[in-house]
Amino acid sequence: MTHTVVIHDQVNGTTTERVITGTLFDSSKGSWVGTRPGIKGLPTPEHDYNLRRDKIRKVLSPVTQELGWPARIAARLDVLDTWIKPYGDSSLYQHCSAVLVGLRHALTAAHCVVSPASVSTIQEGWIYDSLYVGPGFNLGQNFPGLHRIQVETTIVSKSVFPFAPQERRDNDWALLLLSQDVGNQLGWARVVPINTKQVRQTVHLLGYPLVPAHCEYTTDCDTITKTDSLTHSWDFLDLAFPGQGRSEWEQYVPPWGGESGSGVLVCPDDSCHTGKINVIGTIWTNESISSIDSVVSGVLAQLLKDVKIPSSVVPRPEPVGFALSASAGVLHGRADVAGQWQALSLDGRSISSPGFGQTFSVDLANVPNGVALIVFRAPGQAPVSRRWVGR
Repeated sequence: MTHTVVIHDQVNGTTTERVITGTLFDSSKGSWVGTRPGIKGLPTPEHDYNLRRDKIRKVLSPVTQELGWPARIAARLDVLDTWIKPYGDSSLYQHCSAVLVGLRHALTAAHCVVSPASVSTIQEGWIYDSLYVGPGFNLGQNFPGLHRIQVETTIVSKSVFPFAPQERRDNDWALLLLSQDVGNQLGWARVVPINTKQVRQTVHLLGYPLVPAHCEYTTDCDTITKTDSLTHSWDFLDLAFPGQGRSEWEQYVPPWGGESGSGVLVCPDDSCHTGKINVIGTIWTNESISSIDSVVSGVLAQLLKDVKIPSSVVPRPEPVGFALSASAGVLHGRADVAGQWQALSLDGRSISSPGFGQTFSVDLANVPNGVALIVFRAPGQAPVSRRWVGR
């Protein structure tokens, strides 16, 4: 398999070509890491097909600025330029969305970085040279402790350009090389081919709406979405034009301007709390995605093949604490996060049925000799136990 990519040096404004050869289909072999798992998964509400489609999009974290896993791997793609606004100020302006796929790599849409409709050479058509990524951006701020990160290099498929042979229909992807390693801190998604045998499949969409589209209904438009906050849709994809030589995937929730380049994510479990998060495409048009087929995945695998994570740099989750108290003949437990609770006697017998949540209670009348062992298991962490001795 060979594929030609165009590599643009954003800093120096130069462009070169490179032929990629390889058959790797999984860009994450031996390299994927999800740090600090289980902080906060993504909501997965049941689809309500009677609900307006633009109402299914939700602000993921409208109160807390810091995003949990895996939402923090989403990134806002900004441009720094003086002529975008008529005021002449050199400020950052939102342009598109992206998703982290490596230590210094983000994936977005090709049309966010190049507009080749009227170009004659690969040196032309690049939209901006001053691109910046805001990782884990939410409520108008980057992830705590991080700042805007400059894009050093942009890589797209040569088939994006009109004079090049159309090697694949799904070519609206761009790989961004960042000036700073953020993957070690935030984690990233694996790039894998879309499952073409699964005609309908559910996905997560994470992006940053800039200008809401004109409401397709006269009333009940989505008015809660903030342009400075990460939005989430638990969506499903349908394969359009099956058997007609085309492979176009359409989602139920129509994207708004600014969400181009959003990662289309597939999780091993509906909550996305644990496990490897896969990205199978990017948002590219009004109601469809640019899917990652085996060729594109192989190209990205070659470009990402040097991404390695020493196990020693993966931070261990902070131990979860919980407190015990008693009142009115009831023993109460409260933890920092939700998890599984169990109350045992000292000989290991269960005092009450296990429960799940942030709080737990057991009748002290059921505690033999007023002594119990409370065991708490937070997702992704080792059990924590504490003895209660009644007074």
